Amino acid sequence: MTSEYNVFRYSVIMAAKKVSDNAVEIIETVLPDINKEDVTTHSYMEIDDFNIYRQQIIEELNPLIKYIDFKLIHGNVLANIIEPLNIIPMQVLYDAFRYHAKSNYNKLIRFRGCNKAILVWDETACGSNLVIKDNGCVVCAANCVYGCQTVRSKFGFSDTGIYEWNIIIEKYCANSWIGICEAVNVDYEKWAGVQANAWVLGSNGSCYNNFIETIGYCPPFGEGDIITVHLNMNERSCAFSINGRRYPPVSAWKNLPTKLYPVVSLFRPGQFRIQLH
Repeated sequence: MTSEYNVFRYSVIMAAKKVSDNAVEIIETVLPDINKEDVTTHSYMEIDDFNIYRQQIIEELNPLIKYIDFKLIHGNVLANIIEPLNIIPMQVLYDAFRYHAKSNYNKLIRFRGCNKAILVWDETACGSNLVIKDNGCVVCAANCVYGCQTVRSKFGFSDTGIYEWNIIIEKYCANSWIGICEAVNVDYEKWAGVQANAWVLGSNGSCYNNFIETIGYCPPFGEGDIITVHLNMNERSCAFSINGRRYPPVSAWKNLPTKLYPVVSLFRPGQFRIQLH
């Protein structure tokens, strides 16, 4: 997934390349790489030479601005890094700031590429008796008769942002489990709730992690129900909705890891579908 800030940074670098090599070096200095440091705490670095190239960069960048959604960039980055460059029309920045102010969007960081294509089950991280079908969107436990097995999604969510996805219970099994897990030290031949690196909500309404049960989180759910997972990577918390009714973050799940994947556990005749919320 590519952050909108990186889309902006790449666009400015491409514009600078049409000006001079020195302009590129300056842009790479004043626009830090989000993959190497936390840009939300970064401050603008004044470089006198940038004034020489500013107008030329603006002219090269202008045709690209319409393809960048500044509302998807963290408010601190807009204020402390992008605005001081004075290369983006103030109306564009004003619209982004206004959107943040109205929606408290400073905590909601979206990513390009975060679409339904990334939410598919991973055949390499899947119990041996589970079957993945429908282009990776559905997992079926028709052959799983000796207890729950587990599967996680192919792609995970990390660092910051709020991510939401649905699990649709197309065919119910007596023990259905939905939640999140890490990519390491997960045994997909077993139920996720007994594992230290998995956090799941069960169809009985209780939550589990490493054998620890949180009883009565929500009412039981079953066939045809839609369970929405609300993963807040800013606060390292997770909450669930059942058919649109949202419940609070699971209080027992503190300080979740920095990268997590959608996960389910099921057995015969269960069949679950994953999709973006």
